[in-house]
Amino acid sequence: MPSSILYYVLLFMLLFTVFQVRTLLKSQAYKELIVAVVLFLLAGLYGLDIAFNWHYLPNPNALIYVLEPVSQALETLLQVTD
Repeated sequence: MPSSILYYVLLFMLLFTVFQVRTLLKSQAYKELIVAVVLFLLAGLYGLDIAFNWHYLPNPNALIYVLEPVSQALETLLQVTD
């Protein structure tokens, strides 16, 4: 079952590579390409970590817990309403 997650991540990366990388390279949008590559590397690493139960990478919920006060302060400052 966990290996199916890995297949979906790899399939999505392959589809992105086929359809978007050529376009980004032709338009010389290197910054966008770097951001996409970094995000895909993180997704791939977390996919491997989950699929093989390695537990090497930190839990992303811990980052959310740490940044929650900052988020609430920004919501108050910007007066965000639901």
